[in-house]
Amino acid sequence: MKRFLKCAALFLAPLALLCGVFFAAVWRSGELCDYEAGAHASAAGEISLFGLAYRDNTASFKRAAANDVKADLLVLGTSRSMQLRGQFFDTDSFYNAGGGMAFLPQAAAFLEALDEDARPERLILVLDQYFFNEQWLAADNASSVPDYTQFADPDPGYLLHAFFDAYSYGKYRILDVLQTPADVVGLSASARGAGFYPDGSYSYGTDATGDGLDPGFADSINRILTASNRFEHGKVVAQQGVEDLRAVLDVCREYGIEVTAFLPPYAPSVWQYMQDYGEHTYMTQIYDTIAPVFEEYGYEVFDYSYLPETTDDQYLDGFHGSDRVYAAICARLARDSQFLSDVLDEARLTALFEQDGPPKVISFGE
Repeated sequence: MKRFLKCAALFLAPLALLCGVFFAAVWRSGELCDYEAGAHASAAGEISLFGLAYRDNTASFKRAAANDVKADLLVLGTSRSMQLRGQFFDTDSFYNAGGGMAFLPQAAAFLEALDEDARPERLILVLDQYFFNEQWLAADNASSVPDYTQFADPDPGYLLHAFFDAYSYGKYRILDVLQTPADVVGLSASARGAGFYPDGSYSYGTDATGDGLDPGFADSINRILTASNRFEHGKVVAQQGVEDLRAVLDVCREYGIEVTAFLPPYAPSVWQYMQDYGEHTYMTQIYDTIAPVFEEYGYEVFDYSYLPETTDDQYLDGFHGSDRVYAAICARLARDSQFLSDVLDEARLTALFEQDGPPKVISFGE
């Protein structure tokens, strides 16, 4: 019996050691952290990059952090707003709450969920084109509102298994994770440099230094052809989308929030593909439909769906621009916006957009 136990121990020792190394990596990365505490620490600048790989509480994270920061200038939108960096703006009171909403009605819910003293004076509202698509609005959860106080607890067993699986596919290197600086939290942040900065903007990490998330835009084009996943076909602007917009602007007017909005860009070739394909004609009608609504409220909106100064290699996929694209957007806002002219320097932003270097990356000279 003793011989058997000794042999079993020798046999299992490498497996135990391997599991121990993987658990140490998961622990060291901060993937097991308390999500809400992470939001507060990020807002306080105690975390330089926060990116969990296996828990998604982005809406709650952004609400908690925005409550702490109490920014005068707030960005609100989906993932297509997350590249608006605080360093683009000449203000110390900025927070990017991108990811605090997935559907347009949730913009109003997010603002209402903020503490009274945390609501901004100015709002940059990023309006995804599919907010005005009838098929997108027919989704079961289109009218759902996140529970902004709910945070998922870590499951060590699941995280260990998920990390091992991801490692086997080459998504992570254990050494990178074990060498994570103390102020970098989460497996995505530690292994890929992907996560939220303290200002709420998002780093795509290694995805921004390589071919991006959608090489050749094959996935985006497939979505166009299959009318799926934010590329649903549509001939006319959905009236429900306009009503949803009015509800958001009503909340902003109630709280005295000044609104600048824009329609975010698609990669130039993807935009042209949609125009040639002819099944997304509602997109070219959105601005003319909503501009009078913004004028009625005394707010402003701009159509940046197609930015001819940008190139395909500056996009992460067919509908997510890189930091460089969003520098171009801010340079346009510096020219176009009456509300933001005091916090945007067109010359500086144009120089950021045109600087040498990798097409998806810019340097702030820090």
